[in-house]
Amino acid sequence: MIYYIYQEKIGEEKTKELIEKLKEGENMKLAVEKMLDREYAARDRKSRQEGREEGKQEGKKEAVLILAKKMVKEKIDINLIMKITGLKKEQLM
Repeated sequence: MIYYIYQEKIGEEKTKELIEKLKEGENMKLAVEKMLDREYAARDRKSRQEGREEGKQEGKKEAVLILAKKMVKEKIDINLIMKITGLKKEQLM
């Protein structure tokens, strides 16, 4: 009965894990809480990693823009700046 109730909500693998915990004598509430804690921790780690990656990408973009601005001030050819930085003419103006 537990399998049919939970498998749609938490998936087959996690439902089987829950049933094993119950067979080992673990309290139903405690087993579910532990499973949810692990799930939330995994999601939190993934979110933090995605945030770091996003921050790195934003930092790289910002660095390219700063360098491009400096090159424009030094009157370096726009076409050369575009080739080096990968920026478009509209972004440089």
